[in-house]
Amino acid sequence: MPRPRMGRAERGLTPEQRIAIAHAHFNEGMPQSSLASLMSVNSGRIAEACTAVMLAPRAPVEMGRRMEAGPTVADETTAEAAS
Repeated sequence: MPRPRMGRAERGLTPEQRIAIAHAHFNEGMPQSSLASLMSVNSGRIAEACTAVMLAPRAPVEMGRRMEAGPTVADETTAEAAS
């Protein structure tokens, strides 16, 4: 029979909270330990949030909507080399 968990339950972070945490850490220079204390979560959650935001793919955005991706520099270079 599994033992009941002791202490408080760990809560996850919303995507908006993850972005705000990463912004505070990378742009404002706040230490992850301070952010963990402010958010009342384990410091591992803060590290996960910062890593997830840092590694998230960036999409071109215009006026809050995604744009269709156009040709990249690599595509143009490849096309020139093929001709």
